[in-house]
Amino acid sequence: QLGLGIAIYVSDADDILPATDSTADAQEVTFPYIQKASLWQSQNPNGGRILFNTKVAGIVIPSINSPAETVLLFDEKQWPDGRRLVCFVDGHVSFLPEPEFRRRMALTLPNFPRKMIKISGKRTFPTTVIQERPGTPPPSR
Repeated sequence: QLGLGIAIYVSDADDILPATDSTADAQEVTFPYIQKASLWQSQNPNGGRILFNTKVAGIVIPSINSPAETVLLFDEKQWPDGRRLVCFVDGHVSFLPEPEFRRRMALTLPNFPRKMIKISGKRTFPTTVIQERPGTPPPSR
């Protein structure tokens, strides 16, 4: 559902992925498309949350050579079987063994021009939003 919500956001944003520098900011800019903050909570028995891969922030999707191999969202922690849940830029979801997950996350993307969104003012996102550091309130920008 998160991947679909971001895909709808991207279609309204001229094929540009959320141009933010944190998961909390990605949650805020995609809130009109993903209004259930609970979707960012992982179903992983080990706990954790779903994180936005900021390496792809602000990139125009057609400029990504391999969207089916580029991580968009990922589970913060490994599942009990040692795999991680990952959503790729093309929208498909897969469980990856930890070494494969780390390899995919280590891939460097070309230095595409990016337009980063600066979130200003007080956040109006519901208090159930998952913060970058659990237990800390969102920064006022």
